[in-house]
Amino acid sequence: MNLQFSVYPGCWERHLQRQYKNPLFLFCAIPLTQDAIQVARSLDREEERAFEADFNQLLQEVTDLGNQEKISIALQIQERIRILYIRCAGLGGQHPIEKEGLLHLNQIILETIRKSAISDTYLIEQLNKQEFIQGVQRQHLEHSLVADLLHPNSPILQEQHLIPTLLSEKEPALRAALTLLQPQQQKIICQEARTLLRELVNEGYELPHVWRRLEVIEQDL
Repeated sequence: MNLQFSVYPGCWERHLQRQYKNPLFLFCAIPLTQDAIQVARSLDREEERAFEADFNQLLQEVTDLGNQEKISIALQIQERIRILYIRCAGLGGQHPIEKEGLLHLNQIILETIRKSAISDTYLIEQLNKQEFIQGVQRQHLEHSLVADLLHPNSPILQEQHLIPTLLSEKEPALRAALTLLQPQQQKIICQEARTLLRELVNEGYELPHVWRRLEVIEQDL
């Protein structure tokens, strides 16, 4: 019996969808059922409701924020905006209005900080660098894999799931995900991925397209 997945799954259902009929998860996937998918959907809906509540609360806080607010408070709010953007990117669907709203809030906070720290050239320089880094991260977050990896309780990070997940992705998403890893982590992943693919060959799975993805990881080192 074929299982039914959502058109726009969230983090939890998305990971079950990755595993479905995927030989890369042969040695670690649990049997999938429609009930398991329903549980994952419930978790995704809870995350959507929690995001909406936190987004509205932050919106109100920024609205009440004075121009002379302490820089430390403004910086804390900016970090919350960053985390909310990551959470938003991991929800099912695109959520362009919420993302645009978070970018607008971030701009308000940046202007507040710059006004309060107009004579602090070091802080301004750091803000400019941070703004560039956040811009790059937002581009990477267009790939749901990156948002799922950054999830604080990511199902991908459970034992033995990271390598099958990376090898399941197309090259653009894979390259974006590799930016989250340190060189030493990538070396270990390459070694373990090669071992996994050899074991799958022994089980009758050649998977030439997956071997090419391993080459992408190796080239990135």
